[in-house]
Amino acid sequence: MTASPSLVLVDGDIGKPETAADAVEAAIKHFGTVDVLVNNAGIFRTNPFTDFTTEDFNALVSTNLLGFLYITQLTVKQMLKQKSGNVVSITAALVDQPIAKEGIRFNAVAPGVVDTTQRLPSRSKARPSGWSSPSAKISKRSIGI
Repeated sequence: MTASPSLVLVDGDIGKPETAADAVEAAIKHFGTVDVLVNNAGIFRTNPFTDFTTEDFNALVSTNLLGFLYITQLTVKQMLKQKSGNVVSITAALVDQPIAKEGIRFNAVAPGVVDTTQRLPSRSKARPSGWSSPSAKISKRSIGI
């Protein structure tokens, strides 16, 4: 992917607060506002629960929970300033937030397990041909992770 007038790329680990800050800052700098946040980053381990390691668990928490928390908090703060916005979460759990009175909607899409490169067997270092690290993507005044 390459940046364009309607697409800004921000590389980083969404489980780190500085990646979320960089993504929101880039969206505001490039587009002026953040109208939509699409939370789509997530990993899934295929190994049995009894085989989970602390490393497996930490990876899940970092991407699936902390990544959601960091990017959503910063984006919603910006949306509150704007008095509008929309947060869409591609998730297995619905999001219920009382921010709707401020003009911000939360939607959730629960497609089930999706076969992606993030659904690799646990502890596997092998990556499919052409695989690259996911980036936080910003397009048309939206943030997608």
